[in-house]
Amino acid sequence: MAYYLKQIRWVLVSIVLVVVLVLGRVAFNKAHETLPPFTVDQMSIHFFSGLDTLTNDKEISFYSDGSWTAAVNAPGISVSPTHGNASKKPIILEITVNTRGLTAGSYEGSIVISKTDSVASAAIPVALYVTDASVGEFLDIPVTVDPSAAVSIMQATVTVGILTSSTNVWGDSYNVGDFSLEVSGVFRNGSPNEFISYWATGYDDGGKQIAQTLSSGAVFGQGSVAILPGETGNFNITLNWAQDVKHITIFAYAYGSPPP
Repeated sequence: MAYYLKQIRWVLVSIVLVVVLVLGRVAFNKAHETLPPFTVDQMSIHFFSGLDTLTNDKEISFYSDGSWTAAVNAPGISVSPTHGNASKKPIILEITVNTRGLTAGSYEGSIVISKTDSVASAAIPVALYVTDASVGEFLDIPVTVDPSAAVSIMQATVTVGILTSSTNVWGDSYNVGDFSLEVSGVFRNGSPNEFISYWATGYDDGGKQIAQTLSSGAVFGQGSVAILPGETGNFNITLNWAQDVKHITIFAYAYGSPPP
């Protein structure tokens, strides 16, 4: 009997030793696990909003191998959470835009994410464009055609639109829900060719380009339409929203066959 009790005791001791070793290894691995380094890839972010609105439809994703904090120095913009710990998974910051109390105009600043145990940090430029316009509203912005264009304008109007799909043009991203400038009207084809590629740019009072064509046809960043020589046809151009656009110029070229 004593022999069997001794054997049972050794088995129990062995089990305890195995458990201790396993738990020790788990604790060691957890203490020495490799975490992704502090990395923030977001280059910049912009928001378009009306007056008296509250939205939170954008996020920032980053990695950190240590505790971190996030702060904002831009009017109308906040982030959540504002601090946290190291994580193997991407850390998500939810961005809230609140334009209550703001007037129409442009607001700029940055979102700063910092590691608390080092000097590592990243400042993400942010811009908030607040407009008092409403979707569908007609804007008193003059539209002209560049003298070298292959078309003339019979009529043109500019209204406030809203993007229903995301797009990226020349490195700038525009998202669903962003305001836009919609230029529509009638072209007359003054060239001997049928196929027209066209685009527009918007300028401020100083002549600086602040709006570009988002609509895409056969050519990146342009629209296209087929109009017989001497005839007229409708066009529509979507530009990014910019509060200070004071003039829009349309450019157009004609081709004998559809643009590549």
